Amino acid sequence: MDPISLTASIIAVIQISNKVISLTRAWIETVKDAPRELQLIHIEISSLTGILESLSSLSNCGSIQPHSIEKLQGRNGLVEQCQGYLTELEILLSPDDGNGKCWKMDKALIWPLKVLGIRRNMSLDTLRWPLKATKARKLLENIQRVMKLMSFTLLCELKYDHHDTYFGIRRVEGGLSKIRDRLNINFLEDLLQWIAPLNVSYRESFAKFLGQRFGQTGIWLLESTEYQEWIKYGGYFSLQGRSGSGKSVLSAVVIEDLQRRARSLEEPMSCVLYYHFDMRDAAKNTKASLYDSLIRQLLQYDPSGYADVLHLATDIGREHPTSEEYDHLLEKLLQRTATVSTVYLVLDACEPRQCVDFVELKALLKDLVSWSRGKGADKGSISSDEITNKPQFCSEPQKRNGAGGTEEMDIRLFLTSCEVMKLSDHQVSVLLPTPGFLENIETYAQGKVDSMGEAAREAMGEEVKKTVVKTIVDKSDELFVQATLHLEKITNMFTVGEIEDAIRTLPCKIDDTYREILLEILDCHPGDAKDVKDAKCKMFHEMFMWLCQANYCLTVSEFVAMVTVKFTTTGMDKKSVPWDPEGYCQRLGPFLNIHPGTGEINLPHYTIEKYLQDPAIKKDSTLGNLYVSEVESQKALAEKCVRFLRLLDFNKPLSELDEVDGKYSEINHFKCIPGGLGIPLNPDTYKWIGPMQQRLKAFPGLEYSSINWHIHVERAGDQGWVRDGLVEHLDWFLDEKDPRFKSWQEVHAYFCWDSECHCGTWQSPQYFLEKFKLGFLLELVGGPQLEASNLTTTMARLPHNQKQAGPRTQVHCASCDCELSATADHMIEKSNAVNFARPVSFARWSR
Repeated sequence: MDPISLTASIIAVIQISNKVISLTRAWIETVKDAPRELQLIHIEISSLTGILESLSSLSNCGSIQPHSIEKLQGRNGLVEQCQGYLTELEILLSPDDGNGKCWKMDKALIWPLKVLGIRRNMSLDTLRWPLKATKARKLLENIQRVMKLMSFTLLCELKYDHHDTYFGIRRVEGGLSKIRDRLNINFLEDLLQWIAPLNVSYRESFAKFLGQRFGQTGIWLLESTEYQEWIKYGGYFSLQGRSGSGKSVLSAVVIEDLQRRARSLEEPMSCVLYYHFDMRDAAKNTKASLYDSLIRQLLQYDPSGYADVLHLATDIGREHPTSEEYDHLLEKLLQRTATVSTVYLVLDACEPRQCVDFVELKALLKDLVSWSRGKGADKGSISSDEITNKPQFCSEPQKRNGAGGTEEMDIRLFLTSCEVMKLSDHQVSVLLPTPGFLENIETYAQGKVDSMGEAAREAMGEEVKKTVVKTIVDKSDELFVQATLHLEKITNMFTVGEIEDAIRTLPCKIDDTYREILLEILDCHPGDAKDVKDAKCKMFHEMFMWLCQANYCLTVSEFVAMVTVKFTTTGMDKKSVPWDPEGYCQRLGPFLNIHPGTGEINLPHYTIEKYLQDPAIKKDSTLGNLYVSEVESQKALAEKCVRFLRLLDFNKPLSELDEVDGKYSEINHFKCIPGGLGIPLNPDTYKWIGPMQQRLKAFPGLEYSSINWHIHVERAGDQGWVRDGLVEHLDWFLDEKDPRFKSWQEVHAYFCWDSECHCGTWQSPQYFLEKFKLGFLLELVGGPQLEASNLTTTMARLPHNQKQAGPRTQVHCASCDCELSATADHMIEKSNAVNFARPVSFARWSR
């Protein structure tokens, strides 16, 4: 047995696998409504070919160890088994039986089948497949088992430290990338957009937090005993600290370190997954968004997982998966990866205020911990003493049943949160601040002072510099966010006297710092008269209400429109809307944060929101009027949205009247706007897109009001207030004949992502009142109550179970009679692609 003969054997198997791929493609093109076995064979054999090419590359450069050669090429080895199964599959799929004789059938049977095939416009192959399906399934199971063992052998080779390892890794990556080349790219994209439609930008959050790192801060965590033991043994690592202590930046440092290890020879068989929850972004604060991100990352790492996705798609047809189905799929994808690789999963901000589905998230995390295993018990490189004395947080090996038998999964969790989260008896917790953490604040302060420039350093001298750094550390309240605010103030000064006066008066608590900033903001708008002061406080209170209690972050133009809009008897007073929205927002000073990519506005840090909503601020004689009450804010936002939709500007719906009978069509054409998820909507392809885009542009705030008015009403939780006060502004909604009600339905349908919502046809107010859980208002519109079973959204389904989903998660859904949709097991006759019932465009991207 030598590498040369192994390479020859592998090449022979690759040739057979290429024939099988060609045959499956031919079957898919000829078999009507091709069953999932053919699609699975196509995917799995393509994946197998990529693995074989990677093994061939390693064998060519002599990088395969002798024991692996024996496993692959020995008697009844993996290559021989694979060749046998593929040969059987080739014969099964061939138009003849392998001996040049055409596949025959009894004449008494074949003629009726031919007649049946002609009548149903079916090829003879369509009728022959059921006779082959059982054997094909058995062969596919065997091939999957051999392929998994080959994958494990391939990745095990990479842990040996030899000259060509790095070269081998690059070759392996190249081989695996060819898997996608062999598959129909459109098919894979359709499959991916169906299972993970949100396409959450998880890399953006990682880059943002890593960019906030100063120098080499965070090294103390990577060098800590707890972290090194976690890297060595695995298990569950928990990092806890107060809001503003820098946990997100530390999580980004950990991700960067794990990625570096994966690229180097330290951890060549590792997969690094990560996600940052963010309460300020409705596209990133749900369990659905976590699923979306992890599934995309796992499929990118191992494309063979598309087979599991296809299994799910064909099992449930056109429906979107339930939460339980997502759980099961995630476990299968993790099993594919974690049985041959070490999976590092880093989750930041796992806490109730950052994730609206925290209860479900915690259950998922407990499952992940139960799946994970320790590393020391089965690695020969670790001594028996180390195994005996391994840390308590190292969990025992967990067994999972896989395609090839019972296998171990190596999943290692790293979580950050504000509070201790007990998920397992085997975990290690690091509580901030630590000595290394405080040293990082000092390093950060020193670096910021040095960055003031040479002239500033010379003017201050070493003594003043040391005093400044020490004061920043002492008055940081052990929070990076507090240190940052103090340093921003110090570094914007120009004399030593100013700096010395400032460091004597710097607040020691974060709330005192925010109070000082608010007073400075108010002072920037002069005026001592009581009416002027009241007007200033009212303006800022309105802005803070929207920043703290809005359902999601608004763009600058939307935010300013909703804050400043005034209503008249004839419509919107557009004179009240500033011509420079961003300039208007500059009044917020240090409390202003505008996302450079999306243009969305929010508060720079959660601790500001916490301060503004703390009842203690009401006792402040100067700032008491800025207190943001959750209930009162929900009422104010609900009223603003309802009054916005009541404007007479929407008296003319965009839908057209029928020329014959002068009535509207029963179909709401703004549901099921065609297009692919993530692909901007083109007004030239569908005539309803252009008019809606023009209306949304002309009325910033229409989108938010249409989507969220009922959510704010429900959150206010005051039926008496709705009946006695808000109902007078709901006349447009409670009257089915009011054209503004139809205009609202158009916008609602345009952004609706719920496949169970019947807004594809015009509905009555009763329908929406039941659906929005506002049934107590039914008495105002009359008529019988509709059955809740026909109205209630299936909240268990993901990714549409988030009532407060933001505009990027508000996507169009496919109705039951949409011609563009087809169940996942129905194949397009002239291609390998599948048309899935799926959301088709982000609302925000449609502009």
